[in-house]
Amino acid sequence: APRLALFCAVVLFIALHSPPTIFGVLLAKTWTGMLIPPVRSFFLSLLVFTPVLLAVTAVENRGPRTGAARIACLVLALIGGHIVGALLAYAVQPLVYAPGDLPPLSRNPDVLLRLRVGLGRGVWNLMYSATALVLYLFLKKSNTAAAAVHREEMRREAMQRENAEARLQVMQAQIEPHFLFNTLASVRALYRTDRAAGRAMLQHLSSYLAASLPSMRQPRSTLEREVALATAYLSVHKIRM
Repeated sequence: APRLALFCAVVLFIALHSPPTIFGVLLAKTWTGMLIPPVRSFFLSLLVFTPVLLAVTAVENRGPRTGAARIACLVLALIGGHIVGALLAYAVQPLVYAPGDLPPLSRNPDVLLRLRVGLGRGVWNLMYSATALVLYLFLKKSNTAAAAVHREEMRREAMQRENAEARLQVMQAQIEPHFLFNTLASVRALYRTDRAAGRAMLQHLSSYLAASLPSMRQPRSTLEREVALATAYLSVHKIRM
């Protein structure tokens, strides 16, 4: 939808700058008469440029992606689309204008003059299309480059996150055995001096293991489980210290 709206806006801009539109508006005697030339010119311009849009879109979707072949196909699409569009506009022109209201050039009996002027208009239309195509390809390349940079940043962030998680797992693997061995040694010592404290520490250790073991193989945890884990861990250290 945005591309179609942009295409219609460009065609309208070109149509409003055409000589038949300008002279038609200047010579009109009523407001309705002033509206007819722009609408008519816009319709004929759509007939001229729509085949160009379709041809370029077909090359973009089905044609070569890179290299000289892609450029050649786009140039051929521009030229071929304009030829088809010009023939369509020439065939429909008598149906759009009222009888006897055709532009003076269309009523001119000099065929060579009409061909020469028509060729000049075709060259101008081709320049409009080529400029729009170059601008579109430049914007598309810029968007593609920006998307590639964004994907690279996302990939880098994902790698950093994976590295941080791996380091955390290594730290947990180093800390937990150390904590368990120290706690068991403390329990053994307390059972010799203070059996109640030893039983309390053993109970807190059991709570710690009950909270930590289910989450060892899971990448995520819950706030309730983390609070229970921290509470049991601190309770053990409270008795030890």
